[in-house]
This record gives sequence, C-alpha cells and structure tokens, in this order.
Amino acid sequence: MDRQRNTRLEAVMAEYGFTHQGLADEINQVTARIFGENHPRKCTDRHVRRWISGEVRWPWTRYLHALEQLFDRPAQALGFIPRGKNSANLPTPPRPPAPTKEVPCAAAVSSSPPPPPQSPSPSASTKPPPAAASR
Repeated sequence: MDRQRNTRLEAVMAEYGFTHQGLADEINQVTARIFGENHPRKCTDRHVRRWISGEVRWPWTRYLHALEQLFDRPAQALGFIPRGKNSANLPTPPRPPAPTKEVPCAAAVSSSPPPPPQSPSPSASTKPPPAAASR
C-alpha cells in the first residue's frame, strides 16, 4: 500500500494555526471531555506526524471523534481513508454524564409520623366569650 501524504489535514491545520503538538494537545482536551479524564492513551505530536505522512490513514476512533469535533468536518473531508466498509461509519461517542440535581437521601427524610396536635393548656379558659351588652 502506497503512502500518500494527507494534504487535507495539513491544510486544515494551517488554516486553524495548529502545530503538530498543538493539535495533539487540543485532541487530548476534547477526548477528555468526551471519554473522561482517566484514559491512559494520550495523543502526541508523533500521532499527528503519522497522520500527515500517510503512515496512518484511519486514526483511532477516539481521535477521529475529536478531530471531527475540532474542525467541524467528517473524517473523510479531513483526508482520512476508512480501512473497510464498516470503519467509515463511526460509532456515536459516549455523552458526558449530565449534571444531576441533588436529591435528599431517603435516610435523611424522617419516616416518623408527625407529632399529634397539642391539646389546649389547662390555663386556657373554656368559657364562651361574654355576650354583647344589651341596650
């Protein structure tokens, strides 16, 4: 298989002002947002050089998602060539977890019944109010 330089990616990088290392750093930030911070594999300038030289014609899916998001173009428009008939259809990246509202824990909510109503105190008068004075 002949190596063909990826001039499309090279042109887009120049358009956006990215160096090899700058693009790798930006890809790492995007993949951290999409896939989580704790992924052991990080994109390096070597990855970017291999993409441009044509040594790697279809990068790992995690990097393709980041590239598509950064440049707002599909992988093929960035000069990448799918490996086979199914590789052109990238799987949907996972969504970052949505922020959740804090809900009180069931243990924190009291399960005891409300206190009974208080009876009138013994000092309270039980007499009816005085009648209005007659004329």
